[in-house]
Amino acid sequence: MIDYRALVAAMALCCVMGPPVAAQAPDPAAASGSAWQSSALSEVKDQIRAHYVFPEMRTPLVAAIEALEQGGTLAPLSGTAFGDRVTRVMQDVAHDKHLALVFDPNWAASFAKQQDDPAAGDFDREAIRDNFGIVSLERLTGNIRYMKIDGFGWVDDVTGETYDAAARFLKAGSAIIIDIRGNSGGDHSAVRYLVSHFMKPDTPLYEFQSTREATWRSYALDQLPAGRINDVPLYVLIDGRTVSAGEDLAYQVQQYQLGKLVGTRTAGAANNNEYFAVAGQFRLSLSVGRPVHPVSQTNWEGQGIQPDIAAPTGEARDRAIIAATEQLLRNAAASPIERAEYRWAQEDAEARLAPASYSAAQLRGYAGQYGDYLVKLSGSDLWLQAGNRDPLRMVPLKEKGQFGLAGRSYLRVRFAEGRLEVMPLGAPEPLVVPRTSPGQRAN
Repeated sequence: MIDYRALVAAMALCCVMGPPVAAQAPDPAAASGSAWQSSALSEVKDQIRAHYVFPEMRTPLVAAIEALEQGGTLAPLSGTAFGDRVTRVMQDVAHDKHLALVFDPNWAASFAKQQDDPAAGDFDREAIRDNFGIVSLERLTGNIRYMKIDGFGWVDDVTGETYDAAARFLKAGSAIIIDIRGNSGGDHSAVRYLVSHFMKPDTPLYEFQSTREATWRSYALDQLPAGRINDVPLYVLIDGRTVSAGEDLAYQVQQYQLGKLVGTRTAGAANNNEYFAVAGQFRLSLSVGRPVHPVSQTNWEGQGIQPDIAAPTGEARDRAIIAATEQLLRNAAASPIERAEYRWAQEDAEARLAPASYSAAQLRGYAGQYGDYLVKLSGSDLWLQAGNRDPLRMVPLKEKGQFGLAGRSYLRVRFAEGRLEVMPLGAPEPLVVPRTSPGQRAN
């Protein structure tokens, strides 16, 4: 098997869909004349001729850039506007979302520094500081394990340890949700490491057609310190801002039926790109490779990846929770307390999507003293205070008169005529507390 990591060391398989880095150096447009534009365009054309992965598109791209240059409309443009104009022209010709020219002095300086001293570059430090894209890990109601990852950074001999810890956390879940909404891409090495936990060893991932190397293949890893994650329902959240390496993960999940995709269609940027420094402090993103999946015999370039469960971006997490709990409730081996927790998780998600609504008069009618429990109305929220403990905000559920408590997933309350019912998770009967006096609106 080809040593994949040695190959990708020379290829930055990164997405360029994010906003340009703010300029912190003189704009080349401030210089007299347009020599900087000619130099930049000359280098862009040279890199396209040498490295663009689709040979049949090289001549049309170069011709379009030359026509733009001859049109005489570039001279007044700033560096940022110039890069945007060239990007639009290239993408209009090739319909490749990885083609971009970005005015990026910070990147240019860091790239130059790393060329002089590979150990001095900032890219690895940024990946480590960003926790390799892992934003959060949460245990949700029903023991659903949630991970938010907004990019796929990879540093040899470092990233794996972070992913191992995340995999152990996910592995202990009853279901798993991986949130890659807004994921701006990154390195296939990171995707490969993560997705391998859900696959058999040596499962083929892609065949890469590259201008840098002969055709080579990527496979699921053999050895994983956290072990495989088997028989745990998997849901992956996607949207139109899920790009490149983010789509790589989603595509593997869908093609190998590892789980369900929830959300909206992804961006459609499949090609593998590399960054090139261009005169004038520009960063050129150029597709130098094309992945071909062994199942589909193609990829998602220009089309994006359709979800299995369609949901608006803001609803995707709750839709995934509902789907996951429905799947978990079909498991006959689930214990009574597990089933109760799955139902509550499902009801909480449904309530976030469509909570019961109350008039101000109805909320005032619930306020009052119920034994040791005080229900207060503050603004448009009810608060529950037990004895001298800190009050908890009451969260409306779908069923009228029933509320959850913020930060207390194991407890609910329900109002009935003249009483408050306190319901601990899994309890056979609620604690019934008669109302002793009406309450006052909190200040």
